[in-house]
Amino acid sequence: MAKLLEAKVSGLAGRPGHIHVRFEPDLNVFWGMNGSGKTSFLKILHSALTGNPSSIARVPFRSAEVMFEHNEKVFTRSVRKATRQSDLTADELEFWAFMEEEKVSEEEKRAYLAEVSRKLQWKTLPDSRISGFPHGYLPISRMTDLAHAGFRHGMPPRESTGLLNETIIDEEFARQTTALWRDYSNSALVQIRQAQEQGLAEVLSAILGGERSRPRSRAAISSEVAYELVTSFFRGQRISPQLASPDKFARNYEKNTLLQDVVARISEVQHSISAAQEPQQRLIEMFAALFPRNKRLILDPRQGVGVRIGDERIPLESLSSGEKQIVRLLLECLAARSNAILIDEPELSLHVDWQHRLVSFMHLINPDAQLILATHSPEVMAEVPDSKVFEL
Repeated sequence: MAKLLEAKVSGLAGRPGHIHVRFEPDLNVFWGMNGSGKTSFLKILHSALTGNPSSIARVPFRSAEVMFEHNEKVFTRSVRKATRQSDLTADELEFWAFMEEEKVSEEEKRAYLAEVSRKLQWKTLPDSRISGFPHGYLPISRMTDLAHAGFRHGMPPRESTGLLNETIIDEEFARQTTALWRDYSNSALVQIRQAQEQGLAEVLSAILGGERSRPRSRAAISSEVAYELVTSFFRGQRISPQLASPDKFARNYEKNTLLQDVVARISEVQHSISAAQEPQQRLIEMFAALFPRNKRLILDPRQGVGVRIGDERIPLESLSSGEKQIVRLLLECLAARSNAILIDEPELSLHVDWQHRLVSFMHLINPDAQLILATHSPEVMAEVPDSKVFEL
């Protein structure tokens, strides 16, 4: 888990003084006029969490300090850009004094400052061997940058028309969306499988022990529900036991405390499995509420993400720009788990009604994530408490 705690940035977007933000653990919305530094601020936060300063070499600011928590440990990362003489360290000032003695030109001094700034490095306290910390980041260019994703993985650049560029973007969107969903669903399947294995081990332990090893932790379970729980549990294990008829099972269940204990354990396992599946179910319900009635988004652990209009399956890339944005936003939010997710202008391409519902949907899909949004949409901020809105 990685969540932001505090940030101090001086000279952001050329402004005098500094900004100081203490982040809320669940939701933080930054708003301001164009040019106020919202995008630059998110880039600085993202750079601090990745530990990579190259993305902020051209961002206008003088210094930054970002504090965040990861696995119950607090880290502080700081960086400084040498844009003027007063920003130099003691060693750098010593060389500056030498240049003045040698009557070095102002142009050479500016070149020296530029060289120092190009050597940006985040300093981490306490020292950590971890370079990057888990989080999500969706810049304004989140869709158009997809066209160049393949080039970064060794594919040669190729000349193309505007139409071909759009095709590449659509195909890459479909590929990355499917990969994102499979990564999340595989993680959820692992969680479900672990719960099933733990449950089977506890059932065997209870049976082999011959007696109840602990009191039942849940309210009394009826024999009808108990029978359904047992058959569903073994179906999930791909086991077909020879169970008694429901009536015979009920008679045995009412007088057999060992069987009652086994069912109580199975009930707890099924509760864990339902909890692991709940976010996916909420996601499907949200898309059903947002999309036209005849259009459905299919989320399948094996086949990936798909779209159906009526009975016909259509390519994922055939979604409208707004639909693509909402799919990407909600899937990224789901995949963020308990980490921070930074989103620049989440309202891009979204209908006003979708903008109004976006924050509540993101909270519903993943209440454990820390949302950090930069926006100038009144609709996105409409239902956000004032304590969670910061003006830049």
